[in-house]
Amino acid sequence: QFLLCCDSWLEVNPISLVKNDILFENENGYKTALFGIYTTMATPALYGQELTMSLLDVLAQYYTINDNYHNFYNASIYNYEASTVKSKFDAIWKTMYKTIMNCNNLLENMEGRQELFSGHNYELIRGETLGLRAYLHFDLLRMFAPSFTVGANAAAIPYVDRVTRTPFPQLTNSDRQPIIRNRKTNFSGTGRKE
Repeated sequence: QFLLCCDSWLEVNPISLVKNDILFENENGYKTALFGIYTTMATPALYGQELTMSLLDVLAQYYTINDNYHNFYNASIYNYEASTVKSKFDAIWKTMYKTIMNCNNLLENMEGRQELFSGHNYELIRGETLGLRAYLHFDLLRMFAPSFTVGANAAAIPYVDRVTRTPFPQLTNSDRQPIIRNRKTNFSGTGRKE
């Protein structure tokens, strides 16, 4: 009988898993979502390790790795088929697009809700999120697209600008206009223009 009357304690959501309608009911929820984007960017799979002082530095030959048992040995000899290297690039790809999806989710939930924000916070949060989304796409181009000089028309990366389960077509290196348009978006009401 005790369990029948006290089962609601099982329905507590972890703080990191908040439903959209609850998270985006006020300005602080949008700030929390933006903080979550930065937190994901700071994980070891991205700028907390691999993209700042590990994998990309090894590929740039900033370190000399002679020990073939070293975790980064295969990366240092550009053996992209090795499981250790593949798993790092898979984690980068997945985490980058997860972060882009979180940017898109925040942006979609902001549409038409300016009344929830004080001062210029709507424009600030929206602009910062658009900038992060563009930055992440440009960094994906840098890492996963062929060099522009030899592969300007080669398939590069998908440009993802909304939350959907439908796959996005891959952009070519020369077709960066959606990313540039994203960066140059004019934020109405701020008086600022590019």
